[in-house]
Amino acid sequence: MYGSQAMAATGHPAATAAAVEVLADGGNAVDAALAASAVLCVVLPHMTGIGGDGFVQVVEPDGRVLAYNSGGTAGSEARPDRYGGAVPRDGLGSACVPGLPDAWAALHEAHGSMPLDRLFARAVDLARDGFPVSAGVAGALAEHAARLAKSASAAAIFLPNSRPPQAAERLRQPQLAQTLEAFATGGRAAFYGGPIGAELALAFAEQAAGLISAADLLAHECVVGEPLRAPYRDVVVTEQPPISQGHVLLQELLLLESFDLASQGHLSSDSIHIMIEAKKLAFADRSAAAGDPRFLSVDWADLLSAERARDRARAIDPERANLQPAADSRPTDTTQFAVGDRDGRAVSFIQSVYHPFGCAAVAGKTGVLLNNRMLGFSLTPGHPNVMAPGKRTVHTLNTFTLFRNGEFWLAAGTPGADFQVQTNMQIITGLVDYGLSLQAAIDAARWGHTASREVVVEERILASTLENLERRGHVLQRQGDWIPGLGSVQAVARLPSGGWEGVSDLRREGAAIGF
Repeated sequence: MYGSQAMAATGHPAATAAAVEVLADGGNAVDAALAASAVLCVVLPHMTGIGGDGFVQVVEPDGRVLAYNSGGTAGSEARPDRYGGAVPRDGLGSACVPGLPDAWAALHEAHGSMPLDRLFARAVDLARDGFPVSAGVAGALAEHAARLAKSASAAAIFLPNSRPPQAAERLRQPQLAQTLEAFATGGRAAFYGGPIGAELALAFAEQAAGLISAADLLAHECVVGEPLRAPYRDVVVTEQPPISQGHVLLQELLLLESFDLASQGHLSSDSIHIMIEAKKLAFADRSAAAGDPRFLSVDWADLLSAERARDRARAIDPERANLQPAADSRPTDTTQFAVGDRDGRAVSFIQSVYHPFGCAAVAGKTGVLLNNRMLGFSLTPGHPNVMAPGKRTVHTLNTFTLFRNGEFWLAAGTPGADFQVQTNMQIITGLVDYGLSLQAAIDAARWGHTASREVVVEERILASTLENLERRGHVLQRQGDWIPGLGSVQAVARLPSGGWEGVSDLRREGAAIGF
């Protein structure tokens, strides 16, 4: 999609429409992103919600980039010994303080040009009046109905008439509408304090032994700062700083600098092999930086140095797969989107409740479905990501931007847990090494290396290429021509004319609209 003034690409058509409405009314990219984010919390409840987290990069018209990291903190009663060896997947005992509302507040305070009640109006309407669920949402509701049924408050919303809504049936969330309205008029204080905060704290007191207190809610704060940066060929890539694992993408790209991917050919067995091996090395190094920077010191100048990357790249055998194990991969669900405005401002935004439907429990009468991000912590003493009160766990959530010749070019990202940085790597190499159009780079066949050492591949990759990869020692999982689990890239790119290009990945149910 092309637009001369503005562009939005999101994971759901209703969110894209909300963003475009704001842009057409004179709002900027951050205004539009806030509108889209709130709508996504309503229409994609299995992927995101006001009870989850948000990570954002904002590129200002003058090229300055700000990173917003709002991963929720563990409660003041969060200790490894209270979990008996394992954090449960479901129930409020697996929830961190919601981070997304504070990201909304910080973004609006710094960049907003329209009142929040205007920006949230579409989301409030969709929550109160309902929306026809998509095929994807209907499938997720059916798959996780048994989990949702364990929470009376969740079942009342997501299993009306004691069953999950089917595609095209209307799903209403009136309590969520009230919570969104309260935030739109009262901001951060209305969510983390006041009646909503009290209801959240009461729910934790009753169902999770006070894991999160009223004081914990009020103490949460979105972290705003500079993104991480690294060069790749003729572009500069910015990424989300810790607690995001966005640094892994930069490490992958720095490793690839030692190889002439262009001469190997796009989606050739040689280039795919090198990228898989680079991914393994970057993920093996991830544990050194895997923790809340308030509790862990990392030498980023060394970790992201070209010299170190060249040294590490020598470990890549161009003919054989390295069986070194990678870090754990977890089944998660997320949604990402991007927006560009008439002034050249751009936003890349990713948000999640971690596992599908988070902890599958709604806090009291708030309509807020909580995350289960406590599962991201280690319970092993001494681990850099070990659970502790007030600590933030490592996140797979990340977004990236590209600059060329000092000028902003593109803002993008993808859901997909540990596949995120792998998919982002494939998009960037498609654009930079092979000169693909943005549409072609996103449509191209994709692969993803798993923690079990298998490589999930789309079968559109040539059979001879896949056979060659297997001869080198890669264990392949063929899962069809288009695999939703390998991402849903939403991207906006600045055109030389000053207009915008937008692309929404065909693998899921998104849409790009510009004008």
